[in-house]
Amino acid sequence: QEVGQLVGFVPDFHVVVEWEAVGELVDAVGGVTFDVPLDMSYDDPTQDLSIHYQEGMRHLDGAQALEVVRFRHNNDLSVGYADGDIGRIATQQAFLKTVIQKCLSSITDIGTITRLVGVFLDNVQTDLTVNNLLYFGEKAILGGLSMDNVTFVTMPGDYNGYAWSRTYQNNQSYVLPYADEVIGVVNEY
Repeated sequence: QEVGQLVGFVPDFHVVVEWEAVGELVDAVGGVTFDVPLDMSYDDPTQDLSIHYQEGMRHLDGAQALEVVRFRHNNDLSVGYADGDIGRIATQQAFLKTVIQKCLSSITDIGTITRLVGVFLDNVQTDLTVNNLLYFGEKAILGGLSMDNVTFVTMPGDYNGYAWSRTYQNNQSYVLPYADEVIGVVNEY
């Protein structure tokens, strides 16, 4: 319903994936090699979060992968993504492409398939029918599904916007979508 209000129509189906599933997927395929885009040094004891990586190619397990995609800036705020959350989103999308590539290349092994199904059942909510899911599974396993079929887009908008929050009684940071550009993205993709 929320997406429908944003883009002007309610999508036929939805798939909601919990972020924890990304870490579990990474572990299910034996980790992934990813090009960490910048040096990362961040600690947040309230979230039990300690992110420390050097820029460059790294083999990451599931827990490490979640740290990399959660990173915003260093402890001293000196290093972060030059374009803020857009840079973080770009890193997350690049990482997800890497995970998808690894999943597609590992899906011929029955043990991996079993682990991936378990991750799906534990972490995904969808209204796709069983037949839809079987179709996509068959395409992934027997071929016909490749990275050419995967597209990521970032919603066009002002990512530095502020609006008054009635809940908090102050200005809060918001993404303010550009409605006409969102419709263009929806129509194109």
